[in-house]
Amino acid sequence: MKKASEKNKRAVFSIGSKDINISNVGDVALRLQEIAISKESRSRLVKNFEYLKERSTKEVIYGLNTGFGPMAHIFISKEKQTELQYNLIRSHAVGLGDFIEPRYVRAIMFIRLQTLLKSHSAVHGDTCRLLVEFLNRNIVPITYQHGSVGASGDLVQLAHIAEALIGEGRVMYQGKIIETQRLFKTVLAKDGIVPLKMHLREGLALINGTSSMTGIAALNVHYSKILLQNSARASSLLFEIVNASEDYFSKEISDVRPHYGQMKVGEFFRSILKSSKRILREGANAANAFAKHPVDSLNKINKDIESTNYDTHHMDRSRQEIYSIRCAIQVLGPILDEIKNATQVVEIEMNSVTDNPLVFIDSKIVHGGNFHGDYISYEMDKLKIAITKLSIFSERKLNFLVNDKVNKILPPFLNTGVVGLDLGLQGLQFVATSTVAENQSLSMPVSIHSISCNNDNQDIVSMGTNSALMAQKVIENTFDVLAIELMSIVRAVQILGIESDLSVGTKAFYESIKRYISGKADLVKRDEVQAIVDFLKNQEVSDFYNTTRK
Repeated sequence: MKKASEKNKRAVFSIGSKDINISNVGDVALRLQEIAISKESRSRLVKNFEYLKERSTKEVIYGLNTGFGPMAHIFISKEKQTELQYNLIRSHAVGLGDFIEPRYVRAIMFIRLQTLLKSHSAVHGDTCRLLVEFLNRNIVPITYQHGSVGASGDLVQLAHIAEALIGEGRVMYQGKIIETQRLFKTVLAKDGIVPLKMHLREGLALINGTSSMTGIAALNVHYSKILLQNSARASSLLFEIVNASEDYFSKEISDVRPHYGQMKVGEFFRSILKSSKRILREGANAANAFAKHPVDSLNKINKDIESTNYDTHHMDRSRQEIYSIRCAIQVLGPILDEIKNATQVVEIEMNSVTDNPLVFIDSKIVHGGNFHGDYISYEMDKLKIAITKLSIFSERKLNFLVNDKVNKILPPFLNTGVVGLDLGLQGLQFVATSTVAENQSLSMPVSIHSISCNNDNQDIVSMGTNSALMAQKVIENTFDVLAIELMSIVRAVQILGIESDLSVGTKAFYESIKRYISGKADLVKRDEVQAIVDFLKNQEVSDFYNTTRK
């Protein structure tokens, strides 16, 4: 049987000794990087487990020798404590709706493992070792979207992962859904791997926390960075298509409005377009662009401004482009800032302990509410708004390119056939427009939709997993819209015949997209759009957009 390390040559990642970041989550969840528990963490797990075991014989500890939630006043005898942990998992593994995609479940498992290795949950080492085995063998528990209110953590989603660890439920393995019990008997038993046994509070520790919403959020941030960097590349090509002025992304314009995102996007445009022959630079190149009646005509108008009979003159082009071109740094900059903020919040959360109670060795056991998910819920609400704006921006650029009355340089719908008989990209514009409309509907904040439940024990909740899943949908939609925009950009470059005038960076990007496009005007484009989406999603996040903890 091939493990992840045989498929992927990345070095084994040692988990538990240091903080993880979104890049690490991408490596493990998407690229199946193999992991191993650090020696330091293994030692800490043993010490903290033994400490909790000793304390549990002397005092009342929530969820270990008490009931759960509003039943916390009920004492559970030692003889029933193991049964209590199994009951908790089985009673909460009741999710409904669509499956959470395996890559997101892997992210959730990786982040839950990181939380448990902090050792403040005081679980037995077997729990973490089995999570590692599942990740390294790409065994993914079947987990459902509906079930979490995000307050006592993601109880339902995490319960499905715990259910698989105890040998129950179903998992995805080698592309097939199979009973977990069967997997243990037919595959894992050969390597001496058995289902997890409950020792003290493993059931509660596995399901009590924000790891589900945080795992989804981590990949949401990862994909948002990819969307942003490719939207900026698309805008760079659009600048070249219209012979845009370098003023739009000049250093001077950002220096007097020095938001981090706007400055970074401006730097990106100046860098990628440095070698372009299509950008209007300061000097003769810019002045000549505004004939028939360039600067002298404008001077004449200024002199005659006080007269009611002054002449007007029409230039071949406007001195300024529409906002979807001219305001690119002002639109993309705030999105970059939001992604930067989301990165910081999500990375803090994935390295936090979101369990209850928390065990501090040789100190005390603390009961509190670190499992509450508002940090992630708020951030995913903000992120999905930012990405919805990105999809609107993409659709507006698409509209510019397909609308000959607006761009005045391209045929209707970028048609390369017979106008009227052939319809160009008209159908794809409908798809982009309807998809953006769905994004706008999904962008209503979810974090404000608290509903009391659990016998009013959970009287204010985060809905963090709902927020993260809706942000995921917005991101998926935006990849589709961006792919259609990129298809239109490639068509526009081909129609204008300007490939040789593109900058080195934009031409390389243009060529990478063009290879997925047939070049024929009116064939069905679904497969081509999907091919572009797949290409974009599999990109590495560029150094420029790696805003981690800056």
